Amino acid sequence: RPDPHDPTRPRYGLPSSALVWPDKRDLTEHAPGVEDQGGESCVGFGLAEVAYGKQSIEGFTPVYPSPGFIWWNSRKRHGDEALNVGTYPSVAVQTLNDLGLCPEEDWPIKGMAWKFAERPPHIAYTHAYDARFDVQSLLLDADERQVKSAMATHGPLAFGMPVHEGYLDLGAHDVVRGAVGEYKGGHYQAVFGYDAEGLYVQGSWGRYWGNSGWAKISWDYFLEVALDVACFKFMPKVGD
Repeated sequence: RPDPHDPTRPRYGLPSSALVWPDKRDLTEHAPGVEDQGGESCVGFGLAEVAYGKQSIEGFTPVYPSPGFIWWNSRKRHGDEALNVGTYPSVAVQTLNDLGLCPEEDWPIKGMAWKFAERPPHIAYTHAYDARFDVQSLLLDADERQVKSAMATHGPLAFGMPVHEGYLDLGAHDVVRGAVGEYKGGHYQAVFGYDAEGLYVQGSWGRYWGNSGWAKISWDYFLEVALDVACFKFMPKVGD
């Protein structure tokens, strides 16, 4: 669910003197394994993938956070906890700020999307409390310099985009350069690097999608369609 424009929402920024943008950034070694989200939980999976990667970059032994915990508590905020529907990135960000992240083992949703309506157990909230985010940043209407600077400074990103038939059925490819086919809805994903051609995007639709679960999206297309780009300035250890 793309967020409506709100000028009061937090916006990521670095002073111009601090902006750095290397020509290439490859953080794919820090990414978790590719998963298949099952239900409408892409926001939970996208943010969980970024959190896993951020832990690895920070030198922790990474723990995969529960996408279902993010997803259920975000839907509860807009009254849809009983429905298998998407949520808003800004609501998920607030969930991370307020509740934190629990390990996947506390509330497993991978491969069990049928649990979408169940409330996570108490232990999940207990463990998540110590993994709350002190700082969470959003890049709205980001340009190439801001995206590169954010990745150089803070690591992987998450972003939303409209998807069309061609992207849903994406197979092996070089670079995705535009929309193909009928519009099908929105999707939220993680970015683990870039080069001159485009950005390295980890999907959550299994390993039979794209390049074994990954896509490469051109800079022009990304900057045209990307919505609600998120980066983590601070990453606590999940599961302690």
